[in-house]
Amino acid sequence: MTTREKLIKWGIFSILFALVPFAFSYGKASLVGPPLPLSELVARGGLLLVAVGLATGAIGDLIGSEGEENLAARLVVGGLCAIIAVSSSLFYVVVSDAYTKAMAKGIPLEKTELNMQLAIILTIVLYIAAVVGSGACIAIAKESSREQT
Repeated sequence: MTTREKLIKWGIFSILFALVPFAFSYGKASLVGPPLPLSELVARGGLLLVAVGLATGAIGDLIGSEGEENLAARLVVGGLCAIIAVSSSLFYVVVSDAYTKAMAKGIPLEKTELNMQLAIILTIVLYIAAVVGSGACIAIAKESSREQT
């Protein structure tokens, strides 16, 4: 499989399918009540979990690949994906805790101690970083010898 084919497969089955639950949540909320602001959908933290899955899955592909070519690039990209995965995991705890507390108290997210604008920006930045980093991992990972036979 060529790099282009790997990236297309990754884009469809990792990126697009990971976003399907968000589309359904948004669609359901819009059908049965007032439209759900996209900011609230992002603020729930689910996108951070997707970022963790993308980053760690790509690290797995990178580790499972063969060869020593581009070792420096593989270490840098794999290391960055690890940092993105850990950061997204830790930030998810903060965001989901604030969301849970807000729902339990019946208050809007904007009234919590969490800076919602910053939380939304960081969530989107971490997600985009995970997409770019995992795409780079997929692009530089070589097929394992088992898959080539």
